[in-house]
Amino acid sequence: MITYSVTHNDIFLQQKERTIDVYGFFVTHNASLAEQLPLELEKFQNSFCPDLSAWLHASNFVGKTLEVKVLPIIKNKKLIHAIFIGLGETDGTDLYVETYRRALGLLVKTANQYKSRVVAFDLPDPPPQRFRESDKTPVCRGPRNTATDL
Repeated sequence: MITYSVTHNDIFLQQKERTIDVYGFFVTHNASLAEQLPLELEKFQNSFCPDLSAWLHASNFVGKTLEVKVLPIIKNKKLIHAIFIGLGETDGTDLYVETYRRALGLLVKTANQYKSRVVAFDLPDPPPQRFRESDKTPVCRGPRNTATDL
C-alpha cells in the first residue's frame, strides 16, 4: 500500500522528520547539462553528492522523455538512491500532464525495485489548468514537494 503526504517544506529538510530512502528528480531535456543546475539538483549536489554534475555528464543523462538513471549514495552509513527521470523537451516552464504522470509512475516503479519505503520528490504546483492548442493536453507549472511512503 502506498501512503503519501504533501508539504511545502524543502524535501532536504524532511530528512530529519523521516527516513528517506529515495530522492526523485524530474529533469527537463538538457537541464543537467546547463552551466547552472536546476535548484533542486543543486541542493542535492550540495547536501549529498559534490560530483553530481560530473556523474550526470559521464552517465550521458540528458533528460529525454522517461529516461532513468539511478545514483546510489552512502550518507551517514545509510544507502540512499537518487532517481533521475527525464521529462523531455518543454517550452518554457510548461509540462505535459501525461508525461509527468508517466514519469511519476516510473519513479514509484523504480523505487519499488530498490525496496524503498520513503520517497521524496518535487511536484509541480496545480495552477488553473491551461490547454495547449496543439493537442488540448492540460499543463502544470512550478515546484511543490512531497514525501511518499511505499
